[in-house]
Amino acid sequence: MSIHDLTQKIKSLIAGDDWRDIVIISIVILVGIGSFFLGRWSKIPIKTIDKVVDSIDEEIPQKTDIGNFVASKNGTKYYSFDCSGIDRIKEENKIYFATEEEAKAGGRSKSSICK
Repeated sequence: MSIHDLTQKIKSLIAGDDWRDIVIISIVILVGIGSFFLGRWSKIPIKTIDKVVDSIDEEIPQKTDIGNFVASKNGTKYYSFDCSGIDRIKEENKIYFATEEEAKAGGRSKSSICK
């Protein structure tokens, strides 16, 4: 079958009343496929925005509440709150200092990765 024959066959389907049957069958198939995927997606758990925002607020300590500098109980360096080094310290090992002098008095020196 050539392309010319195929286009002629499509034109004859569109010109006749058979195209309505094709459209109805296509709509039924598409609605069925759409319903299937909507059913699958409805089982995916979604957190509400409020729960996500609340969990983020709980994870971020406010530096004015607990101090401006953080160190590990086991380490010799201290970090400011805007330093990425505090992400590597476990929460149960963190100790907080209000000032740099307090951290230095505790036997710690400023981390070189903090600017």
